[in-house]
Amino acid sequence: MTNLILAGILCLAANQGGTAPPPSIIDQPRPEFPVTREAAPPPDANSDANSDANSAATAAESMPLRQRVAQLMMVTMEGTHQPSAEDLAYLQSYTPGGAIVRKILKPSFAAVYVTKLRGVERISGIPLWIGTNIYRLTTAERQELSEFIQLPSPLSLAAANDPVTTNALAELLAQHLNLMGFNLHLGPSLELAPTIDSAVGSVYTLGSDTRFIGDTFQITRRVFENHGIIAIPLGFPGGGTNRRPKSPAVLMTPLDLLPTLDLAPYQQAVRDEAPIIHVGNTLVPTIDINSPPACISSAVMTDLLRDQLGYKGIILAGPMDSQDVAGILDPAEAAIRALQGGADMILWDGAGNREMRAVDMIVTAVEEGKLEESLINDRLNRVLAYKFAHRILEIETLNSKDSVPLEHSRQLARQVQSIEQKSITVVQNKGNILPLRKNKSMPVGITGTIGVDILYAGLSKHMKPISQQAITTARHIGEIQDFEIERITGHIRGLRTVICVLSESDRPEGQVKLVRALKEKGIQVVVVLLGYPRHLPYLAIADAVVLAYCDSARYGETMAAMGDILVGEGPVGFINIENDIDVTVGEERSFNAFDLVRIPPGRLPVTLSKSFPVGLSAPYDPQFAVKKVLWEFGDGKKSKGIRTVHAYKSAGRHIVSLTVTSENGATSVCTFTIVANEVQ
Repeated sequence: MTNLILAGILCLAANQGGTAPPPSIIDQPRPEFPVTREAAPPPDANSDANSDANSAATAAESMPLRQRVAQLMMVTMEGTHQPSAEDLAYLQSYTPGGAIVRKILKPSFAAVYVTKLRGVERISGIPLWIGTNIYRLTTAERQELSEFIQLPSPLSLAAANDPVTTNALAELLAQHLNLMGFNLHLGPSLELAPTIDSAVGSVYTLGSDTRFIGDTFQITRRVFENHGIIAIPLGFPGGGTNRRPKSPAVLMTPLDLLPTLDLAPYQQAVRDEAPIIHVGNTLVPTIDINSPPACISSAVMTDLLRDQLGYKGIILAGPMDSQDVAGILDPAEAAIRALQGGADMILWDGAGNREMRAVDMIVTAVEEGKLEESLINDRLNRVLAYKFAHRILEIETLNSKDSVPLEHSRQLARQVQSIEQKSITVVQNKGNILPLRKNKSMPVGITGTIGVDILYAGLSKHMKPISQQAITTARHIGEIQDFEIERITGHIRGLRTVICVLSESDRPEGQVKLVRALKEKGIQVVVVLLGYPRHLPYLAIADAVVLAYCDSARYGETMAAMGDILVGEGPVGFINIENDIDVTVGEERSFNAFDLVRIPPGRLPVTLSKSFPVGLSAPYDPQFAVKKVLWEFGDGKKSKGIRTVHAYKSAGRHIVSLTVTSENGATSVCTFTIVANEVQ
């Protein structure tokens, strides 16, 4: 595809005035990050590995068996302001190797929470991993009021598909974790987007591009390590998104295709020496003939991950108390089987009776000779060796005031909106009705089930008047009712364009009825679809479809970013140029920035059908978004302007840089290589 594009770009223009004009030639914004709390220094490169191993072995030998087993557990706290009484009782009696904080309602609560967990660590004398999943931590549930700002989803990152944007989001997430005192993060998931029909899908995947997913983990891991945080790739060996309603997830990929599909991102994580890899609960019939959950399968953990892929780090398996496992096997028995199958640590979604019972049953299994004590010691030595070799983030520097900047910071809001704008994707644009312009779009109305008021405020900055009618009942019943459609269509007289803001959480039948009813009134319909875009094939009846990949419960910053995109004044992206471009020395070539620019930059990050494959986009005319252009040709020559002509005077390789400043002030950079060859 790239070669075809380049061929078109390099083709000769038509003759004008008897003289052929020269043939034509063809992201990276540089964001600013807030200052974070000082992280612990990186591991001492000169530390003695044998000394670390000896420290780990000495610590393990001093523990009674039950304490050694408890150290192999990674448990999840129930408290939301601080550890609950039950949490603290568990931590004191069965001190685990890791504690996961599921939920904090306010960033400043983290100081109290983490400080209390560190108190348990000081008593035991063993380093404690204190972790979370930042998305699970910050997403409000039911009627909760969260003090956290909305974070761009992993699927948003996949839609942007840009390493600089990836780095920007990794810094943003690491800043949150750092300021709250966490030293471990459950994520990102490296599972591919769903590959089976009727799977629900999730915005918390990184899409369908295996190379992008692997590269994203590499960038994330590096950024997190710079902040003293371990990033754990989730979901080995894949398939966790293949989940139909009320059914377990199943890895369906044939064994011979696994290395190039589901396993590919994990193979890169292994090559990058990720310190911990999580093995999930997906059923694995193509790997293990018995098709157990992956977290208890020796074929997955020992044969595949250890032996075939050569992984040397820590294997975290579970959660054992999830319904996927508990529905078929006693969680304590599952924990024993996980250790026998190759797991080093066991993940739990709780910290209570089930987990304590599992520890006690493992101890009994060892005492009765059903489980080798050497296995427990080997697992613990691997965990402790890493902990002693890598310094834990110093808690003494943590204060409740440190995390205050995370609470509705305008600077963070601008960062989030910038990332969201790079991910927003136009996948359909019949009749070029986008971007919206006064002369072809007005009057404009906005309706929908969520975010109508926010989009109204953002769009009103660009054009007026705009009308709005929210559909409030759908938020409660999950469906757009006929009486709502009648109300909307009864009050649209005189409108030329209507924007419908819809969500994946509503049933598609009502959404389709709404779009059809508007079109029957002669209205141009622009659908803005939020969340995982599984309803996209149904909504292709609209004139234009715009995708954004936020959780339907957290959409404020996404909708605030949407107005600029709809009027064509968002950030600039570029087409991919993977190969060198050959030219002849002395031959003039024309360069047109608009041949390279993509507005908006986002691409569909998942394959939904043959009509909607991964990478799809329908960028529109960039003239309204581009403010300034600077060409640098790599030979000392520069030129301003959208169109220019250049010829190389000597042979060689030249790095061409195109810097585009958009109307909103964002700067994007595209670089590619031109090879100038001597005349043959």
